[in-house]
Amino acid sequence: MSCSANEDDRLKAFKEFQLGILDEFLRVCAENGLCYYAAWGTLLGAARHQGFIPWDDDIDVWMPARDYYRFRELCLSGCLRPGFYFQSHASNPENYLSWQRIGVSNSTSVQRKYAAIRADSGVCMDIFPLMPA
Repeated sequence: MSCSANEDDRLKAFKEFQLGILDEFLRVCAENGLCYYAAWGTLLGAARHQGFIPWDDDIDVWMPARDYYRFRELCLSGCLRPGFYFQSHASNPENYLSWQRIGVSNSTSVQRKYAAIRADSGVCMDIFPLMPA
């Protein structure tokens, strides 16, 4: 097997892992009537490739502000299944990102420059607020 094929297999497995996170997000949204939209590369991939952009490896969604904050309340009250965690700056000031994420416990996906920060660093999907004008 060539190095390229091995890299392709790892990227495919990583994307499948990401879809498990999306499934958990979708479950919480469906159970609680929350609105969301595919965002950025996720939206482009869905429209153009019926899945991920071939070179992309993350999932991004937008939520109307009301639903975004409700999602945070639900996660902080324990709605996520075991094995998942909620990440936000509001829930842990060490989290250096200003948007919300849900991730998989006991996984790692962090750039070396952030490794010393005591923040959640598992494989995550990003959740961004849509703020009213």
